[in-house]
Amino acid sequence: MKIIPAIDLINGKCVRLKQGNYFEQKIYSNDPVEVAKKFEKDGADMIHIVDLNGAKKGTQENFETIRNIVKNIKIPVEVGGGIRDEEAILKLLNIGVYRIILGTKALEGVTRSQSTSGESTRGCNPLLVSLFVKEMIEKFGAEKIVVGVDAKNGFVAIKGWQEISKIKAIDLIKNLEKVYVRTIIYTDIATDGMMKGPNLKEMLKIRSIFKGELVASGGISSKNDVLKLEKIGCDAVIIGKAVYEGKIELKELRPI
Repeated sequence: MKIIPAIDLINGKCVRLKQGNYFEQKIYSNDPVEVAKKFEKDGADMIHIVDLNGAKKGTQENFETIRNIVKNIKIPVEVGGGIRDEEAILKLLNIGVYRIILGTKALEGVTRSQSTSGESTRGCNPLLVSLFVKEMIEKFGAEKIVVGVDAKNGFVAIKGWQEISKIKAIDLIKNLEKVYVRTIIYTDIATDGMMKGPNLKEMLKIRSIFKGELVASGGISSKNDVLKLEKIGCDAVIIGKAVYEGKIELKELRPI
């Protein structure tokens, strides 16, 4: 199982939010590069970076910080937040980012369909749902383009978790598999930053319908949580607050 610690960026600083609330943020470091270097030293397989400014605004706001992180470590880096077009993807890949996480953009077709017809997406052409994702996978490969599915109470959240859509996460995931997505990162917003354990029930549902690489995020607070996720078939875990608060030592997770 891959162990992936998270670095969430706001104004170049390493922060954590509680349940995605931008008004409840805690700064853990003013030097994300040093944080990344420590994660690498402690045995991380990859670094998960989210540009929280970008996720909210729809543009890359912490690009230079991300560039510096990539330049100073050897393990792969995945980046999400504010990536809405091919130019942004290319810009990140060109500085050495290993893979790109698309979130809001993966739902663009669905939200457009709802706003014009007011109908549910049942029966909606899956290619419409994530046409941009399909095009980017065809261009860059499924190993370079992954989808982040962030959900609250089973419904997909977009735009830095500031909006909850009417789209069920399960329905989106089924559609994504049809357009060749091979990796999804599933974040349960209700548990994120709470350190009360992951939503195992929801992860089991997703594992049963998605055969690709499944990365679990949200609520992980102990080595036992990681083992439970491995047992139900998750391929990787993203760990955030628990590492910063000293509840989990990355070194202790080796080997899992």
